[in-house]
Amino acid sequence: MDLPIVVSHKTCWLLQHAPGYLERRITQNTNRTVPENYDADAPLISADDLAANHIALPPCATAPVNQTAAPANQAIAPTGRAATSTDRATAIMPREICRYLYAVLKTLGVNTNDFTKPDVLVAFAHDRVRSRSFICHARKALITSDDIIAIAPGILAVNEAACFVQAATWMSELELVEYGFELCGAYATLAHGGYEEHDPFCTREELMAYLDRHPGMRGAKRARQALSMIRNGSRSPMESATAMMISCSRRLGGLGFRSFSMNHRITTPDRLKTMTNISYVEIDIFSERHRAGVEYDGSEHGKDARRAHDADRLSMLGRMGIHVIVLTNIHFANQLKLHRALNAIAKLFGCAQDESAEFQRAQNELRRFVTRRWCAQEDATEQ
Repeated sequence: MDLPIVVSHKTCWLLQHAPGYLERRITQNTNRTVPENYDADAPLISADDLAANHIALPPCATAPVNQTAAPANQAIAPTGRAATSTDRATAIMPREICRYLYAVLKTLGVNTNDFTKPDVLVAFAHDRVRSRSFICHARKALITSDDIIAIAPGILAVNEAACFVQAATWMSELELVEYGFELCGAYATLAHGGYEEHDPFCTREELMAYLDRHPGMRGAKRARQALSMIRNGSRSPMESATAMMISCSRRLGGLGFRSFSMNHRITTPDRLKTMTNISYVEIDIFSERHRAGVEYDGSEHGKDARRAHDADRLSMLGRMGIHVIVLTNIHFANQLKLHRALNAIAKLFGCAQDESAEFQRAQNELRRFVTRRWCAQEDATEQ
């Protein structure tokens, strides 16, 4: 077996939600804006980091390796460079590579009990490794720097866009939409509860552009369908939950309304500046055409000072002719309350209301899906 290997599919998704990975990925993402601090070829975890964690490199990965220098139209050679006619593969026992991979994943915070075997990606079917140590997937095309990021010496992983398309092969439709909101938002959920705020790793447009470049990739059709329900800019799982109740298709229990942006900023007009000290407001979900929006008001907004601020915001928006409906955790906890609130939102956005039993069942299933982690955390807190 050759290095580097490419982590993919569910193992990559688990990696993306590991705290150590997120910490390093957020730092890398931030450093992109500071050229002197950014090295596009540097892996997230260096050989020095591995040494500090007492992880030995495999024999053929002991030399410094440039992991991502290949242009997007060139294949990745076993060393991580663009392939040349002089490259010679150096084989390593798969179980030895697997031990090394497990050590790296654990260092980055992945719970290796969450999968039975790691998923890895190869270019073509004849490249598959006949080893019980891995689940080996064939890309059916060259793996290029358009698909991967460097994780550690000898280890690559598919990037967010590629992982999103791969997720369409094993996630349910709602899981895929939720994952897309997260990738295009300013947060990442942690594997075992909570979430980490950060600048967005990618945008809906970037995901769509990746699909346009790889139209024949397995999962592309389902990924494109999910993208139609996804919007940029969510800042928390419950903002995404609110957006999904509105943007998901009616067969999934949503309102099917997608003409909105998230966390839309509105500057306070001069005529109102004598009435408030608020210079601007951001609305969770806003339709410019309808001059209307929806906000999620979680329990963190319960303090008096915050409530006063929110009241001022709503008052100011009302003076600007913008109607905002507020959803709370109480709405999401109760099927009938949420159904009635969503009927009001449907009327606000000019959507047809559906009172059929079939739609209400689908809407309740969607409600249960988007609140499943929140409910689990509430139950854990009570215990």
